[in-house]
Parts: sequence; C-alpha cells; structure tokens
Amino acid sequence: MEEGESMARNATVVSDQELFDLTGLLQPARSSWMQAVGHALGSEEFSVQLGIVILLVWRLGPRVSQRILAARTGVTPGTLVSTIDQGEALGLLRRSAVEGDRRVKEIELLAGGKRCAQRIERSLTQLRRRLFGDLSPEDVRTAQRVLKLIEERALDLPRSDA
Repeated sequence: MEEGESMARNATVVSDQELFDLTGLLQPARSSWMQAVGHALGSEEFSVQLGIVILLVWRLGPRVSQRILAARTGVTPGTLVSTIDQGEALGLLRRSAVEGDRRVKEIELLAGGKRCAQRIERSLTQLRRRLFGDLSPEDVRTAQRVLKLIEERALDLPRSDA
C-alpha cells in the first residue's frame, strides 16, 4: 500500500473521541431545540409537550393511536396520559377507544386543536428558518442523513429484557 493510500484510508476512520463528541451533542441539541420550541410557543396556554402532541396528530391524523404518539414524542404511553388529559380539558383534542379493542386509544383534534396546530406549524416554520435558514442544503441533508442513521441503527440493536 502506498503512503498516499494509507493516509487517505486513515483520514476516513473516525476516532473514538470524535464519536464520543458526536453522541455527547445529541441530548444538549435536543434540549436546546425543545427550549427554542417552548420560546416559540410561549403565547400558547399549554405545555410544549401538548403542543407537540397536537402537531403530531395534525400531521399523522386524523386519528392517531396513543401508542404511536408516545413513541414519536419519546415518552411512555402512561406518561402521555396527563398531556392528553390537558388537551381534552382545553377542548383541543379527544381520546376515544378503538372499536373492537377498547384497550387501544386514538387521539383526534377538535376544531380548536386544528386551529392551534396551524399556529404551531407557522411558529415552528419561522423558528426553523431563524435557526437553520443560513445552512447550506448540503449541510441540512448531511445532518438529516446522520440523524436518521443514528435512529435506524439504534432501533436495530437487540433489546435487553433484563
């Protein structure tokens, strides 16, 4: 192997420290994003978590299972219950049992929830433009590819029941 080939090959090998640094940025980036979302939704009368649920039902609806919402928001179905209770109390969404399987609950937006979802979409579109609008399309595609790869590979890991 020629010296140039060896250097080129070694330049493509990522170090353990670089991988550590990458994974170390995931949670702070998520926290910063959620804080920015909270700031963008500051005029709404509900929690960021409820705003995310409203938005997900809007995007995935018209009816979305509570289990899918929990998975998409990164919480357990039980944890999501109080958020859904808040949305029902505010008249933004409705939870109902699925015909044939009362254990499965689906969430749908009411008229007020739909209006809310549209406001949230507009606010988050502005936020994304403000935070990321100056990135190159290539940088955005690279970030998307890396984040999807992390998700896919993590989901493919064997689960420990211990």
